[in-house]
Amino acid sequence: MRVKRLKIENFRGVTNLDLSFENSQMVVFAGINGAGKTTVLEAMQYLFSWYVARLKSPKGKGLQLDESDITNGQPYCFLKIEVEDCALGADCVVKWSLLKKRSSYRKPVDRQANRTELNDYADSKMELFADNKVHNLPLVDFYSVNRVVDAVPLRVRKKHELGPLDAFDSGLNNSVNFHSFFLWFREREDLENELYREMGKKFLGDDQLEAVRSAIKNLLPGYSRFRVKRDPLSFVVEKKGETFSFSQLSDGEKSYIALVCDIARKMAMTSPQSDSPLDEPAIVMIDEIELHLHPEWQMGVVDHLKKTFPHVQFFLTTHSPHIVTNLKNSGGDTLVALDRGEAVLTTQNQYGQTVDFILNDVFRLKSLRNSVVQKKIDEVWTLLKKGDCTSEKYRKLLGWLRTNIDSADPEFVRIALQEKRIEKGRV
Repeated sequence: MRVKRLKIENFRGVTNLDLSFENSQMVVFAGINGAGKTTVLEAMQYLFSWYVARLKSPKGKGLQLDESDITNGQPYCFLKIEVEDCALGADCVVKWSLLKKRSSYRKPVDRQANRTELNDYADSKMELFADNKVHNLPLVDFYSVNRVVDAVPLRVRKKHELGPLDAFDSGLNNSVNFHSFFLWFREREDLENELYREMGKKFLGDDQLEAVRSAIKNLLPGYSRFRVKRDPLSFVVEKKGETFSFSQLSDGEKSYIALVCDIARKMAMTSPQSDSPLDEPAIVMIDEIELHLHPEWQMGVVDHLKKTFPHVQFFLTTHSPHIVTNLKNSGGDTLVALDRGEAVLTTQNQYGQTVDFILNDVFRLKSLRNSVVQKKIDEVWTLLKKGDCTSEKYRKLLGWLRTNIDSADPEFVRIALQEKRIEKGRV
């Protein structure tokens, strides 16, 4: 299952966006705050919530568009998606759309909501899943920026459902605290230990838990053996050979581990008969992938995700140049630079570029310095271009720079060279 095309019209700050994702495995939306990155993911969230709802019930309803979702001054909001699923055979593309029109707008619009193909698709997936024990349900999941590991539940007070449909969030909610993952892991590990006691060495371990453990090793080299310790009761993980309680880890470590484990858990749940659940297709959307991550981890997250989940189509948003500089145009990666709801599909290869290049080219930063220092430097150069390197104003500006920034700053070398050119021209 893969997204082929997404169309957004008049949805919040995005007025007209038509994107093709042919052969794209890793799609990254980059831009400054307010550029429309999260809006694009949330448009997909609305559309896929109907897919999840229809898997659970033929009459299930997903998230409803509201008049507040319509761009100011526009009469309607329209979302459309095209999804490809090769398991369907020759007719492998499914399309569906959502529409919301202002109640005060009386004229007809040349758009309509249509979920007929989606309904048939969801029905066929559930029929295949029920009749064919080796058929899996393609996972779709959304992780908002409101994802935190605020508390780790240790005691299972009631039995939880562990079936494939329980991996789907019925509304693809905007808040994730990962409680369900920890409860699932604890309960699943209790079942695994029970089978160990009954079967001994004949039992090779729980396949779904092994998928989670494998994901941790792939995405976090040096981390392993995530498990529940019984005395004292706690979740623990080995880090470079030393055992740590999960609560002892940094916020970045906890958030990243929980995210990776939750994706692996849900892929294992939706592919119960698969020998390699992490190799199954899925669609995962993550808002601000760099959240809580040190720049060193940001540098590796794209490659680690693709290696660990080779057939997952990821849709990420980011403010981080460290993410962007690891995208390969030739490796199925697509960078979409957004600016006020409009997109520019970059044809230039960003891979391996310096951070300052990415900040300038993708994030449109005019300067890498803080605005006060840059303003002083600009004023100095304005005077130098006029041939002025002796006035009181010039001396005050240069004195301010020498007081406030490092004396080894290369800007002083450039200024000194320009002063010599001016002096030679006066001789």
